[in-house]
Amino acid sequence: MWAALVTALAGCETPSSAEADHALSRTPQTNPHALKERSQGAVPHAPAARDRVEELLRSRYAERLPGLLSALVVHRTYVDEQDPAHEPRERAAFFRALQAQAAALGLVFREATPRVAEITLDSEPPGAPRELGILAHGDVVPAGDGWTFPAFSGEVRDGKVLGRGTMDDKGPLVAALVAMAVTRDAGAARPFRTRLMVGMAEETTWECMEGYLASHAPPAFTFVIDGSFPVGVGEKGLASIKVAERWAEREPAAGRCAVVRLDGGVAGNVVPDRAEAELRCAGAADAVRARLADERRVQVEAAGAGRLRVRATGKAAHASTPEQGRNALAALMVALDTHAQLDEDAPGTQLVRFLAARVGMELYGEKLGIASEHARFGRTTVNLGRLRHDGAVLVASLNIRFVPGRTPVEVVERVRAAAASWAAERGRPLGLVVDGGGLPALDQDPARPEVTALLSAYTAATGRPARPVTLAGTTYAKAIPNAVSFGPEEDGAAERRHGPDESITTAELFELARIYAAGLTALAALKP
Repeated sequence: MWAALVTALAGCETPSSAEADHALSRTPQTNPHALKERSQGAVPHAPAARDRVEELLRSRYAERLPGLLSALVVHRTYVDEQDPAHEPRERAAFFRALQAQAAALGLVFREATPRVAEITLDSEPPGAPRELGILAHGDVVPAGDGWTFPAFSGEVRDGKVLGRGTMDDKGPLVAALVAMAVTRDAGAARPFRTRLMVGMAEETTWECMEGYLASHAPPAFTFVIDGSFPVGVGEKGLASIKVAERWAEREPAAGRCAVVRLDGGVAGNVVPDRAEAELRCAGAADAVRARLADERRVQVEAAGAGRLRVRATGKAAHASTPEQGRNALAALMVALDTHAQLDEDAPGTQLVRFLAARVGMELYGEKLGIASEHARFGRTTVNLGRLRHDGAVLVASLNIRFVPGRTPVEVVERVRAAAASWAAERGRPLGLVVDGGGLPALDQDPARPEVTALLSAYTAATGRPARPVTLAGTTYAKAIPNAVSFGPEEDGAAERRHGPDESITTAELFELARIYAAGLTALAALKP
């Protein structure tokens, strides 16, 4: 893939194929929903009485829930680009902790693949006519800045469990474990096998589920505890796109500045709340500093002889709702493009100018030629989530949530065409490489029996009315066929998952367990 691109752009300052393959991480390329839907084959049975489940949940598990979650939060299950050994080490420790918790709850743990664990009930009927899946993830995004307490302490304080992953997705995972145990304890008949799957790359490539499905048949139906209540039956498509330019520090032309360093964002699916650049200027530092000082979105200071440090601050939010944030990285690109007197021939200049011109502070993809709107799904959105040096390459990450009617391939091609047309308008050869992949929109039938069963379970557990919802974001439901999302957040609630000071109240954790237990009971009652 990259060799062809580099050949087509011969003569331009593009990354080599080896550099690009290293710098641009793999994104999902397949659509698991293309797999043939399996027959549900449900058989009638009498579910456990709701009051019995509630009684056991309160008497046996309510006090244990915060401790179970705390023991998982302490594991820093994120990708650390500076330490390749970090993620596998933390994943192994997390799996050991999860196995111990499963054993304590009388559940069976199995490492199905290096990055996916399975947890099942210990007394499930062999040869069950159908299989019910629950899908969660144990990886998290890096902590980032702005925390008022340690991000991985797992401390229980003032009725809350504190730390990264408490809402996304370790809290729901613990609640699902307890829901499985309590429905078993209540004596519920189970005409299906229950399989809780825990993936460890949801926040990055989703590659773990691709490998898992290559060797494991998916359940007949799965509810994914990584979305919104009541039940998410629709989701926008996702395209993860990388834009790269070769980079090396060099002396700028007289009266101009060149990029020395660019750094912003923690993940493609998070609106960055900070970004920083360092510039090397040739006789232009004072003038550029004065111009940038008038820009309200950034701060500028001297960083040595002829050097400037430029910082932008914003507000973090999830990439599915960029309107709730303020993109510091986009603000930095616009400020540099407008005020920094960049040397047109210096490495990094093309990337900065392209991002400022075709992304900037605009959220809906109009300048990239991908803007679209759908009655149920809303508008396509674009988030410039991350920009990093990766060896001799500068890499920017775009996270695009698109509505039905487009495909990931089409979105990537349109961004690539936008880069080419931008360079042509400027009369310069294109020195950028654009590539990526993604997943199509998800659109389940709101009248599907499993959906209506989960809706009734939500109302029974909470007393609140339930309706199927279409979500702005992408959840792990896209990673497996025949899936819907089922919590943990209420539809329309403010984003709490990827920013600083993530936490969950003990009352919320208990309610999650109650809802998931009700969901298991309701699904078990379905007729064939």
